[in-house]
Amino acid sequence: MKPKKTVTKKPREKVLVANSIILKDLRGKVRMCLEARDARDNSRITIFGKNGESLCLSVDGDSTCTVGLLHSDGKTGASITVSREGESRLILSDANGVPVIFSQSDLSQASEKP
Repeated sequence: MKPKKTVTKKPREKVLVANSIILKDLRGKVRMCLEARDARDNSRITIFGKNGESLCLSVDGDSTCTVGLLHSDGKTGASITVSREGESRLILSDANGVPVIFSQSDLSQASEKP
């Protein structure tokens, strides 16, 4: 008697197509948002902390990549940006969202002013 052949089926590929995906916690509070495109052709992933602080990873329509850390009031605490041309920028802000440290090019321009 011949042994039976075991046939294994490939799992079916499942694809989700959407412009955005929003994940909420058990209380219904938005905790993560994935946006494929907005009006300015940006793609973004935002992760929200329980008190509203957020981490945002984005790529703009011109291929500028940014990582931003935001306070619960939406003010930027820190951001790192790299442009398509390769210029890097680091901005650290105070509690009011006022930038206190900029990129090297910003510092160079400031030192050239009389």
